[in-house]
Amino acid sequence: MRRLTQRENALAFLREYPVLARQLVNCIDLWSAFSLELLEHLCAEWSLIRHAFTPDNNPGVLVEVEGSGDTHNQGRCVLILKFSSGFRLVYKPRSLSLDVHFETLLHWINEQVKDMQFRTPRTLNFGDHGWVEFVAAAPCATQEEVRRFYRRQGGYVALLYALQAVDFHSENVIAAGEHPVLIDLEALFHTTPEDIAAAEFDDPASYAMANSVLRIGLLPGRIWGDAQQQGIDISGFGGEAGQLTPFGFRSGKSPPPTRCSSRASAYRSRGVRIDLPRKCGIGSEGLRRRNHDRIH
Repeated sequence: MRRLTQRENALAFLREYPVLARQLVNCIDLWSAFSLELLEHLCAEWSLIRHAFTPDNNPGVLVEVEGSGDTHNQGRCVLILKFSSGFRLVYKPRSLSLDVHFETLLHWINEQVKDMQFRTPRTLNFGDHGWVEFVAAAPCATQEEVRRFYRRQGGYVALLYALQAVDFHSENVIAAGEHPVLIDLEALFHTTPEDIAAAEFDDPASYAMANSVLRIGLLPGRIWGDAQQQGIDISGFGGEAGQLTPFGFRSGKSPPPTRCSSRASAYRSRGVRIDLPRKCGIGSEGLRRRNHDRIH
């Protein structure tokens, strides 16, 4: 990599791999266009953003923009904006109509079930993009907060099952104190025609499980497990630190010293399993961690 910082070496490398050169230029062009798009929306909608998210405090100047999640639609992705005051804001380059309607539904549920009270992050929808309140992960402070947290999680299991939701794994749930907060609603109303769904499974038990509350992704469950490894849990209730990736990654480095050449060969072919990053869902320290053990 150090050699590629020298102009003559970089040019020689890109001449040898012209398709890579084109892809690099394309990535830079998409990044530039998306960055300008973000700034245009931020400037045009600043007064509405101030009124909705921080009416009483000056957020200061924009100091950092961090990408979050996968890229879609010509390099666009969710962005987290950080301002000099510490204020943070989430930009999503897609319609947030579904988010707004889901927020309305939660408000209605909060009126009907007084002891539930789901947290509803503020949202601004502008058709092809929008802004969402930033939600920071935090642990519960008391046993009573833990109880309310799990009651709300149970409420979400029932609600998301009714809405035929999927994909609420640990990356799509934030534990904000006593409030679980869903941060990606793209996989609501995930229906599958009955004949197609039944054809995907070899036995009735698997089909029944796939159409139960387990399909939502919130409840604990292991995937990619077999006789050699226990698999991993990336559910909204799981996503704990200390788990290893189910498959190895080839780092290009030499295998660790060993007297057994077969072990070294296996190391090269399988790659290296690495630690999964800690998520912001159920995996908070303290009281919630101890209660989480009881649901397995």
